Amino acid sequence: LRGRRAREREALAAVVRLTRDGPTLLRLRGAVAEARAAESSEAVVTATRRGLAELARFRATLPTPELRALASGHGRELAAIGLRAAVAGKRPGVVLEWMELGRMASSLVHAPLPQDDVVDDALARLREIHAARRAPDADVDSPGALRIAEGRLERRIQRRLRSLRVDGVTIDESPSAGTVLQALEPSACLVSMADCDGRLHAVVARDGTLSAHDLGASDPYRTATDQLLFGLRRIMRARSAASAAAARAGVEASLREFDGRLSDVLGHRLAGSSHVIVAPPPALLPAPWHALSGIGTDVASVVPSVALFLHRRSANRPPGDVVVVAGPDLPGALTEATRLRRIHSNARVLRTPKANVRAVVDALEGAQLAHLACHGRLRTDNPSFSSLRLSDGDLTMLDIERLHSPPRVMVLSACDVGAATTLPGDELRGFLSAALTIGTRAVVASAVPVHDLATADLMAAFHRGLVAGRSVGVALREAQSACDDGSAGALVGRLAFACYGDATTVVASAP
Repeated sequence: LRGRRAREREALAAVVRLTRDGPTLLRLRGAVAEARAAESSEAVVTATRRGLAELARFRATLPTPELRALASGHGRELAAIGLRAAVAGKRPGVVLEWMELGRMASSLVHAPLPQDDVVDDALARLREIHAARRAPDADVDSPGALRIAEGRLERRIQRRLRSLRVDGVTIDESPSAGTVLQALEPSACLVSMADCDGRLHAVVARDGTLSAHDLGASDPYRTATDQLLFGLRRIMRARSAASAAAARAGVEASLREFDGRLSDVLGHRLAGSSHVIVAPPPALLPAPWHALSGIGTDVASVVPSVALFLHRRSANRPPGDVVVVAGPDLPGALTEATRLRRIHSNARVLRTPKANVRAVVDALEGAQLAHLACHGRLRTDNPSFSSLRLSDGDLTMLDIERLHSPPRVMVLSACDVGAATTLPGDELRGFLSAALTIGTRAVVASAVPVHDLATADLMAAFHRGLVAGRSVGVALREAQSACDDGSAGALVGRLAFACYGDATTVVASAP
């Protein structure tokens, strides 16, 4: 064994020498080889830090968020090696730091995507195709040709964006333990989680101290989350009372399974917290953290990364407009918009046909609060073109990322937009990550389909809480607590909608 290890080190050393002067991605392989050849934990940390710093500089040169997220996959192995060493060292502050280093793209803050005539023209033509595909008198033979044209336009837009100048990409350093503890309000609690070699580890920051916890095998948490989301979708699509009851029983069983595992380890540590911030692995981001008794608080924030959460909390802006958008083909959206207009007397309400892309984008710029009740579509094949349906076509994620002053709080009363595509390296790409990285402080959204008529009561109660001065998290929790779980739609609304970002954000009234 000693001889085999010596030969391995020689081979790894040769890799390091051969990659030292190569391109960035080749040098990253050299950093992995150097970390694997290291004999001490200090040497492992040095090699992995060097590689990740090089990757950070490389990502800062890439022109689009999607490319930067994809590039993060090249650092996944380095981050895993560093996290493994940190967990073995049993120092909570170091473990927290490496958890954040593993969320590289989720910590990015970037300027709006540049305005460009070529992109504008292609997006306009893309919306024309969307409208043609949905027209009642659409040619039955045209869908194939329209899909081909749509794909060509999407590729043209992506090629063009990749050729434009990069502007204002910031890669925040992994926050230190001291920074995290100092930023937490009294009795608030932060829980950062990561998967390490098949086990879920957590670092809890509270009352000026950090503690590390092994939450057990990670697969049961992922399985419970997947089953819970599947059950919620099944409830909404149930065609009989028996089917809905069976789905509901499955949801409640999955929730108990998840809650029990978390409470057994962290229940005592989180008890009595005024506000819990959870930074979970991507696979667990859509779990209903706010509904877990193990969390034990009225305010729960779910964040893609601790660094992004801290950055957004420091951002402030004068009050702006309240914007309400009702998309087409949703009777419940019109009901929702009418009720919200009564609650927000000065709200700017856009309904079909005035709820077109140009009008909505103009209204979103500088808004204090934006509520969008629309059909949502998550594109796993091409996440940048995930969209919300408006009267003249789709509002894509690219449109959101081109906002210079995005809404301070966004409410996405639409199906699936709380979900995200996971790219290599466990980096997220979806409406949540797009909104949070360009400046939105809090996003309320659902990771599963929701019934537009069933959510109207929930959303009205939520907005009444905001007008009364409640924070986003408190207003959402009170509205969900008031829901009658006897109806399937109300149960889904209580479990599916969550606050992402800073749940303590308060919607200020415009003067």
